[in-house]
Amino acid sequence: MRKIILTFISILFISSMTMAQSGVEINDVNYKFKFSLPSGWSERVEE
Repeated sequence: MRKIILTFISILFISSMTMAQSGVEINDVNYKFKFSLPSGWSERVEE
């Protein structure tokens, strides 16, 4: 389980570095897994 979590975090980190302007989308067909974030997901919102 730990390897899966570390792999997911690594993929998320790498994809956020390479796709800084666009949204993040991770899709794994083998595990029927899809994870996506909009383009402004890392921006902090202050009211």
